[in-house]
Amino acid sequence: MARNRLLYSMVVLVSLFFVFLRAHPMTYLALYAALLAPPFSLLALWVFRCRLAVSEVLDADAVTKGETAEYIVTLHNRSPFPCLAGQVRLRAESAGVEPDRRVDVFPLRPWQSLEVGFSIHAKYRGRYQIGLGDLLFYDFLGLFRLRQKPPEGSVLTVLPRILAIDPLPLDATAADAARWETYRRGEDYSAISDLRQYQPTDGYQKVHWKASAKRGELISKHFEEPERLSAVFLIDTSAIEAPPEAALAREDLMMEALVSAMAAAHRQGYELSFGAPEHPDTEFTDDFSYLYSRAVDLTFGTSHDFDDCLGHHVSRREREATLLVFPQTLSARACGALETLRASGSQAILFPFDAQRDAAQIERLRQAGVHCLDFCEMRER
Repeated sequence: MARNRLLYSMVVLVSLFFVFLRAHPMTYLALYAALLAPPFSLLALWVFRCRLAVSEVLDADAVTKGETAEYIVTLHNRSPFPCLAGQVRLRAESAGVEPDRRVDVFPLRPWQSLEVGFSIHAKYRGRYQIGLGDLLFYDFLGLFRLRQKPPEGSVLTVLPRILAIDPLPLDATAADAARWETYRRGEDYSAISDLRQYQPTDGYQKVHWKASAKRGELISKHFEEPERLSAVFLIDTSAIEAPPEAALAREDLMMEALVSAMAAAHRQGYELSFGAPEHPDTEFTDDFSYLYSRAVDLTFGTSHDFDDCLGHHVSRREREATLLVFPQTLSARACGALETLRASGSQAILFPFDAQRDAAQIERLRQAGVHCLDFCEMRER
């Protein structure tokens, strides 16, 4: 734009020079045209901006890590004036998403609609604001620039991946998981506790035909519910002390480990619950979709103390359950709590994420009978 203004100044000076050399109607016409062209160009650009309609759309509100979302900006010129140069700049400042480009330049003819699309790669799990940082338009002389207020933007949610990992060292066997699943579907007929009068909701599979024949009425089998094993997942969501992208990468790894381990325990027939320092109280459920959605909503950077959360669970647990812990670092308090839990006969599984720094504590916990699993190795097999 500075070059165009310099060129325009030279044109005006040349016109004045020709008027000075020869005062002729044509030289004056050229001078007047040079002087009046910029106001007309600015007026046309102002009308163009006032008549411009801008809309945006994000083709998916949520994508899984590694997938791509399309952010499309639609510009509709409803004026008779063209815009020879427009510029849109994407606002995606976080390292968690990678757009294919940041800036796009385009012309826009009268009464024309134009779509400008950006392809956004989901690099790390999280929620990211996607929108336009700048929406600029230049007049046809290239002397002026007007800024249009961009749309508010959209939120792109990047979901953590659920990876296939090795079976967790839980207490439940494959037979236990299969028995619970058949019981949950009402198909386990191996543990009859007593007989009762037939109910309309029982179904004919539960009818005890011999007892019904003897009594002259329909008698149903009442089945004993198999023992249900439970697992609690605790994750440290305090602020990660690292550069922004390194912190995002660590959060992403911890969340992948959490949801992948939850999925593995769910497949092994466990009833699940998970918590974080800001949500210390847990409820057990076998609805994995519900737990996954809660995990997606977790945010890192809380001021709560993870060691307090872990100690609260160990001291006040109300039912026997395997504890799976996802700490950022291992403190002496955390090691002591896990050793206390293991000494009481409960199962504990640790997922360390800084094995080199915490090597001594990990070895100490292994000696106490706590399983210490490397998630990176489990997912690469």
